[in-house]
Amino acid sequence: DIRITGPFPAFVWRLRGRYRWHITVRGSRPGDLIAGLALPQGWTVDVDPASVA
Repeated sequence: DIRITGPFPAFVWRLRGRYRWHITVRGSRPGDLIAGLALPQGWTVDVDPASVA
């Protein structure tokens, strides 16, 4: 079971001229879902982040 929420503007919504957004993926193994995605250029993924601020 996987639940996806967002996108939401990040707390610091613009950093070094780039806009930042949060998408939350929750489930027993969300990293497996993300591993199969082809991310657009410039996107980064933080699996199990310490903070979302």
